[in-house]
Amino acid sequence: MLNTMRTILKIFVQVFLFILIVSSCKENQVPDKSDSKIRVKTTVVKQREMAFPIHSSGKLALKEEIKLSFKIGGIINKIHTEEGAKVKKGTLLAELNLTEIQARVNQASLGLKKAERDHEHDRPSEWNEPAAISGSAEERWSLL
Repeated sequence: MLNTMRTILKIFVQVFLFILIVSSCKENQVPDKSDSKIRVKTTVVKQREMAFPIHSSGKLALKEEIKLSFKIGGIINKIHTEEGAKVKKGTLLAELNLTEIQARVNQASLGLKKAERDHEHDRPSEWNEPAAISGSAEERWSLL
């Protein structure tokens, strides 16, 4: 019985190998993809500028920055140049409102006149006469 089982098993293995060999020798047919259509969605490309916000903290400054200073402060009446324009030395940039400046000039002038009057009134009369200075310069310095 053992012999018959071995014989059946050999036949079974041989048949299996035969089917396997025959099926592997078959020509593989690749489906022709040129006939099949693939649907794709297209869109129109548009060129545009995009600005993305930058969230940060710090100071922004120009590479070249010139500090301006003025002799007199006041309210600007008119600006004669545009921002970013190139200017030469001596070019009039702006005009100040002269009302406040003229008031300060008048106040200073009145103060000067008052000081001159006070000086004349309080000054001793002998100061008006030229004094004769005697002695050498060394003697005068030694008195101090």
